[in-house]
Amino acid sequence: MNNQDYIEVDFRTLISILWKGRILIVGITALFSVIAVLFSLSLPNIYRSEALISVVEQGQDSPLSGLSSTFGGLASIAGINLQAGSGSKRDIAIETLKSRTFISDFININELKPLLIGVEGWNAEKNELIYDSEVYDIENNIWVREVSYPKTKTPSDLEAYRYLIKENLSISEDEDTGFIRVSIKHYSPYIAKRILDSLINSINNKLRMIDIEEANKSVVFLQSKLKETKNVDIRKIMFDMIEGQVQNQMLAEVRDEYVFKTIDPAIVDEVKFSPKRAILSIMGAILGFFIAVFSLLVFFIYKRQK
Repeated sequence: MNNQDYIEVDFRTLISILWKGRILIVGITALFSVIAVLFSLSLPNIYRSEALISVVEQGQDSPLSGLSSTFGGLASIAGINLQAGSGSKRDIAIETLKSRTFISDFININELKPLLIGVEGWNAEKNELIYDSEVYDIENNIWVREVSYPKTKTPSDLEAYRYLIKENLSISEDEDTGFIRVSIKHYSPYIAKRILDSLINSINNKLRMIDIEEANKSVVFLQSKLKETKNVDIRKIMFDMIEGQVQNQMLAEVRDEYVFKTIDPAIVDEVKFSPKRAILSIMGAILGFFIAVFSLLVFFIYKRQK
């Protein structure tokens, strides 16, 4: 193709084309704006409940931490590892909160599958959830959705876990302060707050029960070792360790916010989190404008070539 075959459109020509097609541009832009507005209005409101929490560090204050540095070598002779379980409670707590096992158990215990997957909206005036009749029959409390493999009519634990993690739950950690923001999104702001409060309580109870069980096992183990040991120094270490485990048990049983302490609690939000209808409308108008301009230029070039 020779250079003569190329069509060059200078700035004045471009302005002329746009001016001549101004009615078309305005029309297409308005059409896309209306479509964007209607689409945004068809989307249900989503509300978010957020809480700011911190991890209560226990490792440095543990009665066993001093024993580990002072009598670690002596205790190892008796077959006792004072370093066991001394990993970061913070890391364990955060990863447990995100874990599939904990989240799946949390969903099942609180019967959240219908609230997460079966709901399609919320009536703010009546404060009533709107269930998708093609997914969940609320009157009979049964799943009626039609799905293809690998999904099943009743959502699996894995599907519910992925839905909560990807669509509803957000966990972010501030690297500077170490504080953690946990948020839940839902059609109902009341349900969002309820789920978030229950989630924080559940993870505290979960970690509490784990530590109590481990402390009980440690006490039983130490008591059995105590019967076999005659060395006075090692027996003293064992008594101190048993005392430390008992203190850990007492701490776990009496403190409500065992691992995660709430700094700023969740609230029932009055303002929707999404959709951003104004932004969607503006984006629709911009898209319509560019499509109109592009169409005019293509038509002009095609006409000139003919």
